[in-house]
Amino acid sequence: MRKLTYYVGTTLDGFIAGPDGQFDFFPFEGDLAAALLAEYPETIPAHGRGPLGLDGVANKRFDTVLMGRVTYEPGLAAGVTSPYPHLKQYVFSRTLAQLDPAVEVVPTDPVAFVRDLKKQDGEGIWLCGGANLAGQLLEEIDELIIKRYPVVIGSGIPLFDAPFRPAGFKLTDSRVFNTGAAITTYAKETSIPILLRATTEADLDRVTAVTVDEPVGWIPADRYLEELKEGMYRPEWTWIAEQDGRVVARALWWGRANSEQPTPTTRRWPRRSPGPATGPPRPG
Repeated sequence: MRKLTYYVGTTLDGFIAGPDGQFDFFPFEGDLAAALLAEYPETIPAHGRGPLGLDGVANKRFDTVLMGRVTYEPGLAAGVTSPYPHLKQYVFSRTLAQLDPAVEVVPTDPVAFVRDLKKQDGEGIWLCGGANLAGQLLEEIDELIIKRYPVVIGSGIPLFDAPFRPAGFKLTDSRVFNTGAAITTYAKETSIPILLRATTEADLDRVTAVTVDEPVGWIPADRYLEELKEGMYRPEWTWIAEQDGRVVARALWWGRANSEQPTPTTRRWPRRSPGPATGPPRPG
């Protein structure tokens, strides 16, 4: 499985660009610049590779780059339609026209696209930015490589633009340079505990959204909602497993409308006619 890495520079106060997208305040000098050129040469755009002595230098980590429209547009303003011709380039936008055959504009859901991309053969995938795309892909990011510069700007474009949704990462490497900058690497935390709990009415949309591919007992959302109204399913009889704020599994118990408890039986599906009702949880 390929790895998606969000490799990006930030200020000390967590901004990847100024309010208008400016980023010329990030210094590129000294031992930090030397490290970036040696370790991440493919992240230098085409117009800078010659002057920096990178013509013909092989990619070290990535063979693919992902960009949002806001990240791609500064190059367009300068007449650059293919900023990274040495990489496979994808720009996510529902409004941008296809401008260069070397850059594929993706108008569809970035999460589904990236999940498919990660299954394909290849090297690492570089998420170049910006904040909105990073926010949409937060759950798909396997690694963060943050170049933190000794600059404070007060306001601007944040590292992520996403709803409140805590996600854990663990530190794997940290280096401080003579310039005062640092490169910090984090890997997605995979040991996040799973919380099991009964649902409330506020969880209804999340419960009905769960789907599975495995050959297990299953009930469609419309049937669940119908029998929920009749009292044969109830929030307290519906349990979910949550990990990092996401529902990863559910179990449903069924009972008669006038029952105080769900009724166990060996049947897999509930019966509408009088007779024994189902009881085993319906995995989903």
